[in-house]
Amino acid sequence: MSAVAGGLLKNTGGAGAEFVADLVTKSPTHLGKGLWLVSSDKAVTRTGMAFVSTINQCELDGTPVQALIAFAACNNAHQPMLDKITELVFKQEQDKLMSLPTEQVLGFFTGEDVQAASSEDGNVAVFKIKNAHGLHARPGAMLVAEAKKFESSIKVSNLNGDGKAVNAKSLMKVIALGVKHGHELQFSAEGADAAEALEAIGKAIASGLGEG
Repeated sequence: MSAVAGGLLKNTGGAGAEFVADLVTKSPTHLGKGLWLVSSDKAVTRTGMAFVSTINQCELDGTPVQALIAFAACNNAHQPMLDKITELVFKQEQDKLMSLPTEQVLGFFTGEDVQAASSEDGNVAVFKIKNAHGLHARPGAMLVAEAKKFESSIKVSNLNGDGKAVNAKSLMKVIALGVKHGHELQFSAEGADAAEALEAIGKAIASGLGEG
């Protein structure tokens, strides 16, 4: 979930690839009732917040995980939002926050100097490319073919590149991402079969996209 949140914040333009890499090495802090918090100030040019929830039962070291708040911290501009979180935890209202619709969650955390990004974990996934030579024509074509099996709109961005999301069903655009071995790709899907699409894409990448 940290990788997903980091990718979302990177895509706002306020943080770089080093931020994402640093964020995933951090140990999140459990705020109670399955709500977690993580932050990093590395390669951050503008404060931002991401709220990522999970639709599945997850645990970290035996503790439930329902949602993660991630901050791209710059010049303490996120302090007002931390104050709101502190108040929330003090009142034991974490579950109230996690039950809110996405737009209301963002409204709760709105700050003048803060950009917020959000997503449900079921529609966003990050996968690492195992192919020794990255996504050249053959594995790229396999990835695009897998994406085209589904009706959902599927976007992909290279978290180790410029972070720009492109159509995952376009071979030209996928190849242009310049994906190399070890790069992490963030996929987002919208549609009736979004969850199935991300699961299938993950399996295809794990199997080597025809080069396994």
